[in-house]
Amino acid sequence: MAQFCLGLDDEKISAPDFLANAKNSTIVIGSRKSDLALWQTRHVKAKLEERFPDRKFEIVTSSTLGDNVTDRTLVEVGTSNNGHGVFTKDLEDNLLKGTCRLVVHSLKDMPTNLPESLCLAAITERDSPEDAVVLHPKHREKSKGLKDLPDGAVVGTSSLRRQAFIKRLYPNLQYKSIRGSVQTRLKKLEDEMEDGANAYDAVILASVGLKRCNLQDKISELLEESTFPHAVGQGALGVECKGCDTEMIEMLKAAVEHKETALRCSGERATLRTLEGGCQIAMGITSSFSEVDGKGELRLSCTLLSEDGECEVKDSYSGPCSSVDEAEKIGNELAEKLRVAGASKILGDDKKKRRITYGSAETPGLAAASNSSEASSGEQSKSSVAEKPNINWT
Repeated sequence: MAQFCLGLDDEKISAPDFLANAKNSTIVIGSRKSDLALWQTRHVKAKLEERFPDRKFEIVTSSTLGDNVTDRTLVEVGTSNNGHGVFTKDLEDNLLKGTCRLVVHSLKDMPTNLPESLCLAAITERDSPEDAVVLHPKHREKSKGLKDLPDGAVVGTSSLRRQAFIKRLYPNLQYKSIRGSVQTRLKKLEDEMEDGANAYDAVILASVGLKRCNLQDKISELLEESTFPHAVGQGALGVECKGCDTEMIEMLKAAVEHKETALRCSGERATLRTLEGGCQIAMGITSSFSEVDGKGELRLSCTLLSEDGECEVKDSYSGPCSSVDEAEKIGNELAEKLRVAGASKILGDDKKKRRITYGSAETPGLAAASNSSEASSGEQSKSSVAEKPNINWT
């Protein structure tokens, strides 16, 4: 039976023809335009150049919907994008059109279900998955972190997960949506409004993003994973290519893939996928991997919160792990334990798929209300319930 690669609009290209045309040509890597995205793409490019010095690599940049629309929350932007990843779909279209052979994403931005003809070919070594607090200069002398901020202080974040954890752990603080690149958000933090006041007293970002932009000196506090768990895949990069591009997949596995990170993040992504969540739910997760006498074990711990931070469901699961398939099984088991523990109170009817990766509900916890309003549905372990993109060559 003939093997095909699918292009944009499901155009069929003979897989042997695709690989023959790609062989020995310059390998083009797709990237977003931000400083952080370019750091990440150059990192992958350097790994490939080191491992394959006889091959030529080039980066092409393009804007995504998430980059171009910054005056709405990610949930609103995602709803208008029919659930496709707001930071990934335009890059994936370039892959399907053949503009590039691979694209580099922050793994946390990648939906857990990818277009049929594309694959997550490699996951890089994870670096600093925890969240970081950057305080406004006026607070830096007297405050060390969120707990020292005065009542009513405003914390900027575009993440529903962070919003819910702020509400639960720091009920005396307020949150306000903030969008843009790392540098843009830091500028918004320090900008004054017309009345001379500041819109934000602090912002929360992924610590790894600050470090990769050489802005680690801005960090006031690193939030403990035990109480403020990170997003799925945070700190790692995901490299995507066509599923039929066996040469590219093999190259990425050899030069880029980090086994332990791949196992941990595959388990995390499976948990999210099984729960049918995304940026529409407030879900934090942590993972660890240990290996003794050649036998590996993966442990996942997950916390789900309602929109107001009042309702919490958390659990953990561990098991022997030496492959991505086993990691995904552990993630699936954890998701099932969370459902048994009462996750439907937060997620809604687990038998009815939520519409899209970025939900129609503005906030997590409204997912249940959104589902029940569309169709009537009824409702222990030791777990606690409590147009084309602009393309630039670089």
